[in-house]
This record gives sequence, C-alpha cells and structure tokens, in this order.
Amino acid sequence: MYALCIRATFEVLYFITGNDLSRTRANVKEVSKLHDRIQKVLLMGSSEGLTRSNILNALGWKDNPTNKQRLGRHLEMLLEDKASGIKVKKDGVVYAYGEKIPKGTKPIFWQIERAGKIKSLDLESIALVTAREAAKYFLPPSQRKWLEEQYQDINRTGHRLEKLKKWQEKVSVKARYPSIYPNLGGNYERKEAIIYDALQRNEAFTGTYDFKQKTRLTLFPVRLLRREQVQYVVCSASTETPEFKEYAIHRLAGVKHSNAKGPQEFNSSKFIQKHSVPGVIGPWGKYNQLKIRIIGPAVNHFTEMRFHEDEQSQKHLTTVQVEQDDNENVIATILTIKEVDYTYELRTWLLGLGMNATVIEPANIRNDIKAEIKEMIGNYNLN
Repeated sequence: MYALCIRATFEVLYFITGNDLSRTRANVKEVSKLHDRIQKVLLMGSSEGLTRSNILNALGWKDNPTNKQRLGRHLEMLLEDKASGIKVKKDGVVYAYGEKIPKGTKPIFWQIERAGKIKSLDLESIALVTAREAAKYFLPPSQRKWLEEQYQDINRTGHRLEKLKKWQEKVSVKARYPSIYPNLGGNYERKEAIIYDALQRNEAFTGTYDFKQKTRLTLFPVRLLRREQVQYVVCSASTETPEFKEYAIHRLAGVKHSNAKGPQEFNSSKFIQKHSVPGVIGPWGKYNQLKIRIIGPAVNHFTEMRFHEDEQSQKHLTTVQVEQDDNENVIATILTIKEVDYTYELRTWLLGLGMNATVIEPANIRNDIKAEIKEMIGNYNLN
C-alpha cells in the first residue's frame, strides 16, 4: 500500500511537471493552492455547476485554449481525488469519482459536493453544552447554579434533554491558563446586589477598597467587567474630573447605597473610553500592526490562526510569512497582525510564549517586552 502511494504521488508529479522533479515540492504546494481556489470557486458558483469558461473567469485567467487545457488537467486531477467532492454534469447526468464520462460535444458543468447542514437541534445542544463548560471558568458558583436551572428549563422536553446528554459526553472546554479564584467572603452577594442596583439607577455607592484604605469612597459605576472568576466594576470616584478605574468587587468593603446621581455622559461608551485609566501602566492602545517572529512547536499552529473574528476583512488581515531551511522545512513564522489593541493581557500572552516569540515591531511594544524581560532577569539574579 505504501509503495502504491509513492508511485501515485510520482505519477501526479510527472503529470504536472514532466520528468523534471527538481522543483517537485514547490510545484506540489502551488498545485494544492490552485486546487483550493478551484474548489472555492465551485462552492461559490451555481448549484447547477460551472463551465470551464466560468471557472477561468473566476480565477482571473484569460479564456484561451492553453488555459482551458491547463484547467482541464487540474479538474481531471480533482475528479480523481475522492476527497475533493468534484463532480461532472453532462446531459443531465452527474458523474462522480470513479465513473467514466462519455465523450461528446455537449457542454460539461463542473460541480462540487456541498457539505450538509448541521441540524439545528445539534447546534443548539453544542452551544448550550459549550456555554455550560465555559461558565466554569467565568462564573462564580451562585451564578452557575442559576444558569443550570435555566438549562434544565430549556431542555425539559424529552428529545432535547436526550440530545443535550449525548453532546455533554463529547464537548469539553479547556482554559489555556490556570483559573484564579478570589476569596469572596460571606457578604459578597449583598455587595453585588447593591452595586448592580446602582448601575441600573445610574447612582453611586460608597465603600472602602483594598482592605488597607480607610478612606470611604463614593463611586459612580458604569460597567461590569469579568476576567475569568474575578468580577470588576468600572467606576469613577469623581464627577468633576472623571477617571474610570477597575475595582474588584471582592476587595470592596462596607458597600452601601448612595442617592448621588451620575451625570448623563457617564452612559456614553465613548466618554468612558476617553476617560479610562488602566490599572497597570504601559504603552497600551491601538497600533496599525504588530509583527511577531514565532519559532518552535507553535510555528505550525500560528500559520493557521487569525487574530480578528472577521476572516474576510482586509483591514483586519493577519498575514503569514514562512521561513524555511535548505530542505524546505519550516523553521519560523512571521505574523503581521493589523489593527492591534495592545493591552496588559496581550503583553502577558506574548511573554507567555517565552523564547518562541520575538516582537519585531512596532518599537513601542518591542521595548515594552524587552523592559519586562529585563525586570524578570533581575528577579532571578541572572545579570
């Protein structure tokens, strides 16, 4: 079987390049890319299929005999690959992998098998199970208990409950970093209730912070923020010179209601962002792009990833440049990530990659990482 695979591979290479195999690997990569493009064109085309002229136009190739012949060879190769899903429609009859296509002058329409849709009940169950698993890393026990009651209510009907149980055995969520659990204290829920009420009413609450400070603060809450198991409330201690800071709810003490009203502009996201003060000082903010060189085990992983949810947006494009040795083994990946929001969390993520990541640019972020590493070296007396 192994010998057959090798022979088949060399037959394909001979078909592509003739008997000159000096550029074999490069050609295989180019062919693979072209086949991916052809499959995408067919997926976006009509369900009835596309002619060779249609495909040439979509690929941006000139419609001439040479290109038609070239495209024909690649379509035939795809048809011989069962996994490609390529089919041919001729005279109303569809021919797939392993089936002989009769000769004739009538036009041929090339098609691709479209993946079947996931059943809506499966999607619903997967979403619910995933949310339930993820809640272990983001919600305290009291809120998880409430959420569990909602799941049971949603899935009270027999077939839904059965489907949910099946997916519970097959879906898991793993955190990349260990969870940190704050000491909430006995009156935590009471503090939460007062703060949530103040948020809804656009009013202040009073209390002390960090257990060491005796000064009683009047805080105007505007947002809730959660980092894993820690719940923060974003507040300003002043309405005259607003500065919005994050306060961990479990560190607040002696929390009480206040009738002081927050200004109307405290409801504006833009206003809050403009007057926000980070808890940790750093060169935070928006950058046009971030360029990182990745080596080691993470190389292949990062060639497949993007850093923005929108895959199509050119504005948010993540480009990958691969470095290879003389044997064409990938030794490094250079990622260029557009429109980056550099935060404390991104800094800790970059540092967490250790020796496997080097920030190339911008200089501000590179210098920030260097300064942090220098401090770490001092902590371990490595100077």
